[in-house]
Amino acid sequence: MKKIMLIIISVVMLFAACKNSTENITNTTAESYIETSAPTQINPAEEFNGITLGMTKDEIINTLGKQPDRVTNSNIKYNNESYFNIENAEVSYFINDVYGLIFVSATYHYPTGSEQKMIDYTSIKEELFKRYPQETFTEFSEEDNNLKFNTENRYVSLSAADEDSLYVIIGIDDMEKLQKKSNNNAETPSETQIDPAEEFDGITFGMSKEDVIKTLSKDPDYETEETLEYSNEIFFGLSNASIMYDFDDNALNLIFVSYSYRSESEKEQIPADYAYLKEELLKRYPESAFTYFSEQNDRFSFFTENRNAMLTMSDYSIIFTIGKLDMDE
Repeated sequence: MKKIMLIIISVVMLFAACKNSTENITNTTAESYIETSAPTQINPAEEFNGITLGMTKDEIINTLGKQPDRVTNSNIKYNNESYFNIENAEVSYFINDVYGLIFVSATYHYPTGSEQKMIDYTSIKEELFKRYPQETFTEFSEEDNNLKFNTENRYVSLSAADEDSLYVIIGIDDMEKLQKKSNNNAETPSETQIDPAEEFDGITFGMSKEDVIKTLSKDPDYETEETLEYSNEIFFGLSNASIMYDFDDNALNLIFVSYSYRSESEKEQIPADYAYLKEELLKRYPESAFTYFSEQNDRFSFFTENRNAMLTMSDYSIIFTIGKLDMDE
């Protein structure tokens, strides 16, 4: 349970690190910034094969010279790419209306238990250290197959903690270094997204623990300084849900839901319930609001401008997490 939460939270932390949004970079301004702040860091023109942070959607497509496999308002995705010299990468470019390209991610999928995943992890780690030498680091950590570091102008995350995938994310660490493209507010959520008051039956992100308890009209089954836990609940219309509300500085920022299936007859219901939950999510968060999207047979995940969600199923459970993203200007 905690492993899945840590993966979600690590991505949320990336967006939190991108709190102040970005400028329209040209190759000239990007190179100038790198030269004055981190002389040993990779040249921006070579960082993403000619793509530079701050580019528009059209500039990215023109530079790559081919149409993407998926396009949304804020994301361009290419499947089956070679990235960091490793094949079969899903490469996504995340574009903000105000600031252009703000970060790039590459995801690689593996059969469960594959030894190749950690071989690739080590290879990508070595490549990252070539591009961003350790003398440029301002922060660094690596534990449980999660590598994170900052330079003066980049945030980098490499993770192999998920059972069957590996991902790397590189973004601008200080968006104030970049120039705005327009006066649009990047924080404004999609108009088609569900009203927050209806999102979780009256529960909204930012609520205090006391507000959540009052709204639910009952005390939790278990409580810590940072969490409230309820058992045998109904969530999104399905019963037998265990729900954990996670708080940061007494403000709700993550909801973790687990549905358990014990008997053989119950387990047969898992695919239908998974499909139902996916349909419910798409009612609340239409694809037009997605900035990132990924789907496999047993996993459905996406970002909107202010939400981060993952739905997974196994032989005995369905797990759903949703977190709040902050893209403050």
